[in-house]
Parts: sequence; structure tokens; C-alpha cells
Amino acid sequence: IAVGRLVKQKQFDLIVRAFSDVFKVLDNITLTIVGDGEEKENIKKIVKELNLDDKVILTGTLSREDTAQIVSESDCLICYSTFETFGVPVIEAWACGLPTISTTSCAVLDKMNERLGIEISPDDIDNLKSAMTYIYNHYDEYDKSIIVNYTLTHFSEEIIGNQLLELYHH
Repeated sequence: IAVGRLVKQKQFDLIVRAFSDVFKVLDNITLTIVGDGEEKENIKKIVKELNLDDKVILTGTLSREDTAQIVSESDCLICYSTFETFGVPVIEAWACGLPTISTTSCAVLDKMNERLGIEISPDDIDNLKSAMTYIYNHYDEYDKSIIVNYTLTHFSEEIIGNQLLELYHH
């Protein structure tokens, strides 16, 4: 799954192309893209061009609840953005126990470790393909409970609130 505004900097077009190269021949895998934006028609065109109509699902904008539900039913979140101010979808995916593939431009990745997923460069599609392949082949090695617990101990409302209070007191 990939979630966000469909704009150039999020590189959904490259996610679709990498997905096609890695998974087009496998029947049991799909890519769901949640969001809307100026790149939607371009992404639709790429999906049609690559004959992925049955493998790539474009949901459009969903409510927070529906987005949370679809993320929780997924296996991995991809954030292939060239610029990401924080990375809320990554934290939300971790809260659901999902490993992530995220670019080095995602600010939240200062907390990243190999038990949470894979960090890659936003300008190397071959690394994206390798990361997709790795997660697919090693999915069972990711422990959802470890990922969820990590999120609770680093990003819960209480933890973030205390960090903000500490900053304000300095």
C-alpha cells in the first residue's frame, strides 16, 4: 500500500513502475494507492499502459477510518517521496504492525531500524525494486508485535506530548 497526496514529489508513478517490474507475473499480490491529486490521471495512464488494471487499485481519497482499515489489512507500506516533512503514513503503518519501505527524505526515519522495514534513497528505483522483493521474500521475519510496540514506545500521544512539554520548558 502507498498513501498520500498524488503529487510528483511522492513518486507514485515510480512505485507503480517498480511494482510492475517486480510483481506483475505474481497473481497473489496487489498495490493499493490511497489518495488523490494532480498526478492521478498520469498514474491511471501508467497502470493502463503496463496492463495492471487488475493489480493496482486506486481508491481515491478515503476517510481516516477507511484509510486505517485498509492499511491494517495490508502487508507493507511504501513511502517513496523525495521530500516528506514527517512521515505520518509510516507511523500509522507501524502502528498496524506493517514493515515499511521509506526513503531517506522521510523525517521520521531517524527512528528507523531493520525490524521496522527498509530505508532507501528516493532516487534509485533499483533499490526500491530490491526492497520490494526483500520484504516479499522475508515478510515472515517481521514481527508485528515488535513493530506495534516500537510505535507505542516512540510515538504514542503521551510520549510525543512529554517531548513537546520538554521542548517548551527549555
